[in-house]
Amino acid sequence: MPIRYKLVMVLAVLCVSALGQEYTSVYWFQKGNEFLDNKSYVLAEKCFDKAIELYPQYEMAWRGKGLSLCHQENYDEAVKAFDKAIEIDPHDQGVLKLKNATLNLEVAELIIKGGKLYNSGKYDEAIKAFDKAIEVNPNNADVWTFKGGALYGQGKYSESIGAFDKAISINPLEGKAWSWKGSFLLRLGRYNESIQALDNAIEINQSDAEAWNAKGLALINLGLDNESIEAFDKAIQINQSDEDAWKFKGFALNKSGKHNESINAFDKAIEINQTDAEAWRFKGDALGALGEYNESIEAYNKAIEINRSDPSAWLGEIADLVRQHKFDESIKTVDKLIETNPKMAANLWQFKGMILKDALGRTAESDAAFAKAKELGYKG
Repeated sequence: MPIRYKLVMVLAVLCVSALGQEYTSVYWFQKGNEFLDNKSYVLAEKCFDKAIELYPQYEMAWRGKGLSLCHQENYDEAVKAFDKAIEIDPHDQGVLKLKNATLNLEVAELIIKGGKLYNSGKYDEAIKAFDKAIEVNPNNADVWTFKGGALYGQGKYSESIGAFDKAISINPLEGKAWSWKGSFLLRLGRYNESIQALDNAIEINQSDAEAWNAKGLALINLGLDNESIEAFDKAIQINQSDEDAWKFKGFALNKSGKHNESINAFDKAIEINQTDAEAWRFKGDALGALGEYNESIEAYNKAIEINRSDPSAWLGEIADLVRQHKFDESIKTVDKLIETNPKMAANLWQFKGMILKDALGRTAESDAAFAKAKELGYKG
């Protein structure tokens, strides 16, 4: 406990012990209000306690004690004090409003606490905070929404969707619950259900760029490329600097054969964020589709420079080198990929053997590569 609080506590005890026998409960109630006005909440609590000690049915003193505890962020005890005041006078609507406001403050504090833990990846602790908030107010849709996000982080997918559904049952206009439900259904591969949820989120909030992007991705996975491009365009209308919208619009354009347009979209995404390895890789794919292999390899190399652990850019570069009959260079790139992704080594050694045998006719080396692939577990 900080020294200033210790001093306040000592002062309060001295005050009560010195004057306790001389003054009435009304006096202590008035002193408590004075300390409340001066924001001396610990002293105010002590004075209200003295008033209650002298007159346990003093409803206003219980109310004052609740306020002083609330200002100290001791919400559980504050609610108990307000409950006592309500027990004494059930018709006092003012105390009921104070109690409800305190419960809302406690819930808000727990949501903030849980949110910080969630953002730090501490999902177990976040859920404890959200569960505490639900215990205080089980009908708060926001809490159920955030709990759903944390449950997904734990890998509890069904429970996560259940939490979003609970939030929606409390408030059907809880846009974030619909949006998150749709986004998480997308990740689970439940694309049609995802779109239904996202459409509800968009109906509630037309400016939900996250929902438009998620809908676009779900539509891509259903093979509805043109519809997905429309969704990404909506996200871009909302936010011209939405890197993901530009990037995935480019992906959909490339997938539908509009390679030049896709490159323009990828360039826009890269302009927004030059370290987006995925945008560079997608651009490499589009350039390769146009036969612009030197430029595609430059894009792949940029992606690899940013993120060496993603095999997709390496594989794209290897494919374009092979298309140019640059077999020796492709083998060197395969060797680099084997170093960075040992889990893929068996398949890569097999592929290396195929290049050595079929493209270069180097039988001895290819046999050694095939033997290495078999040693590592290749079963093709």
